[in-house]
Amino acid sequence: MPAAKSNTERLLNLLALLTHRSRPLTLKEIRRELTDCYPGSDQAARAKFERDKSLLRSLGVPIQSVVLGGDNAGESAYSVDRREYELADLRLSPDEQDALQLALATVRIGARAGTEALWKLGGERLLGTTTSVDLTIGDDALDALSDGVLRQQSVRFRYRGEERSVDPFGLLCRAGRWYLVGHDHLRGDQRVFRVDRIEGRAFVTGPSTVSRPAGLDLARAVKTDKELLGEGTTARVLVDAELAASVEREMGARAVLTRNRDGSAEFSVPCGNLDAFRTWVLAMVHRAEVVGPADVRAHVIGWLEDLAKGRSRGTAAQLPTERAATARSTPRKAPGPAGSGDRVATLLVLIPWLVQRKYVKVRDAAAEFGASPEQLVRDLQLVGLCGVPPYTPDLLVDVWIEPEDGTDLDEADEDEFRRRLANGIIHAEVPTILGRPARLTAAELFGLVAMLKTALALPGADTGGPLARVYEKIARLAGSGTSGVEVEVVVPPHLAAIRIAAESGERLRIDYRKPFPALQGARKGDVRTVVPRAIFENSGNWYVTADDDRSGKRRDFRIDRIVALDRTGEFVAVEPVVPHGGSEWFLDAQSEATLVVAPGLRWLVEPYPYRERSVLADGSMRVTLAVSSDHWLGRLLVRGGRSITLVSPSRYLGQQAATARDVLARYSRTRKPAKKTVTPAKTPKPAAKKAAAKKAAAKKSAKKGPVAKKSAAKPKPGDSR
Repeated sequence: MPAAKSNTERLLNLLALLTHRSRPLTLKEIRRELTDCYPGSDQAARAKFERDKSLLRSLGVPIQSVVLGGDNAGESAYSVDRREYELADLRLSPDEQDALQLALATVRIGARAGTEALWKLGGERLLGTTTSVDLTIGDDALDALSDGVLRQQSVRFRYRGEERSVDPFGLLCRAGRWYLVGHDHLRGDQRVFRVDRIEGRAFVTGPSTVSRPAGLDLARAVKTDKELLGEGTTARVLVDAELAASVEREMGARAVLTRNRDGSAEFSVPCGNLDAFRTWVLAMVHRAEVVGPADVRAHVIGWLEDLAKGRSRGTAAQLPTERAATARSTPRKAPGPAGSGDRVATLLVLIPWLVQRKYVKVRDAAAEFGASPEQLVRDLQLVGLCGVPPYTPDLLVDVWIEPEDGTDLDEADEDEFRRRLANGIIHAEVPTILGRPARLTAAELFGLVAMLKTALALPGADTGGPLARVYEKIARLAGSGTSGVEVEVVVPPHLAAIRIAAESGERLRIDYRKPFPALQGARKGDVRTVVPRAIFENSGNWYVTADDDRSGKRRDFRIDRIVALDRTGEFVAVEPVVPHGGSEWFLDAQSEATLVVAPGLRWLVEPYPYRERSVLADGSMRVTLAVSSDHWLGRLLVRGGRSITLVSPSRYLGQQAATARDVLARYSRTRKPAKKTVTPAKTPKPAAKKAAAKKAAAKKSAKKGPVAKKSAAKPKPGDSR
């Protein structure tokens, strides 16, 4: 009796058979054709086949089943329609392929959604780009939600302890976070859900019953931070020069009440939600002061005075126990062979990718797919045995490896055989079996749509060029659901100029203002010369990694804090630097702190990279954060107040109180009269303008009168009068 096939070989043979046969096959017929794949009793064969069928379906293979009649009445037969399984040829031109590869290297959406989609489209990973935007799409819940958005399907998930059934209207990415907008059947109205707060997985449940409203604007449907501050009441907030520009960008020019000669400005800020307003203003610690109304100012001062008294640290005995497994921040593994499911998924992408190229070096293919050459040789040796009975050359997956030197390997032992092949050349010339890539999954389509929209919104993007044509082709595959995918791209001043300098090696002279120079030992006016090397975006903020002449080191600068920039016309050699990816760069901080955050304030720490995180029995969160500086942690603790408990280390025990006292010092001292150039918040009405002009004219006339009389009494010599 022949040995049973391996799981990978059996799965590939089953898929090849179902795609190659022109009619549905029963399990009996499948067993008869694939004699070594489903041995044993009927019951055991059925169980193994059901597992294989389920696994292939999970990989996106559309296995269809029909119930037969006639002599086979009641039996199920199975097939795969190649038109439903295989990806249509998008006919990407070379310049479109290059544009797609560059866009995917710039806008990072993760291995599952991005790299595998690129391989299916015949592309290769591109390294060495100077710009990186983090748009990682790899959340299990987001996969189902994107499927629902693109195909207008209802979704089900658990949110804030309740089961929700939602007809999704769209997904919006803002400042690195994804939001779902849809009709919530539990509430009977349109609602917004933050995707990273969905508990567990989400599931597609069937066709939507509520259609997307005509003219729906996703960006307006999701409230901004400013809108979350509440409506009605406003407060006057004086902001120092270091942060005035960023506050104006956030609140808008209309919010400016006065501009002062020292660069500071007074703003009108909504404060209807007093807790949200307080958290917002304390993010600027001592760089902002609530001027009025008196009750709002008193509220902030009272909050600070309470924290300035200090308090004891929470202990393990006082804290609730964990109710969920600890989550750790770990990078995603590189794509490559693993279990049988992952191995098959990789091979189903690899085989068509090789067929498109015909000839590829083993080491080049291994590097592209994140596998060792030896592992790739083993996989391709197995692939060469797969196909459709009777397994003649035209019915096999036509992939084989030739030693690079073309020598005969008949006398080589197994180790020498594989070693020589690892330096060989892969031949994939005749695409008969499994030679076409599978259709893009919903997650891959969603990722490509989001990535392309982001890339086309970046400075310098050619909105009528090759990348725009790629988007049009992908959008046709995705259908009308593309209107339900939006990504907000905030472009700070100077970004375009810095990108050009990074690509050309030009030195730039920048005036860089740190928000808290007094605490960081920097001057307010910080002019320096830098050579930009790489640019990256994280959580809505843009940074440049540059060689800094002042420190002699390579440092990261937030681009929105550059208040002025000048080209020098001086150039140095361009040095490839890989931009930081995701939030892992922040985790390089040498210090850390473990906190417990009350349920209602978990949102405050959720944006920050964490080393460990878990939910406790009462719904609060225990989190270990990377700490970039004492000031950064103090700022976080003051915003959180009594809703944050420091667990460790003890050296940060007084940080909250110390920071609160620093901010109180600003409120307690007598403010000097500001040297102002008053900018009215509102344009005066015509009547007011007329009255002011009349008053000024009268004042001017009164002033000139005595001078004229004096001149008449004592004319100058030579006066004709």
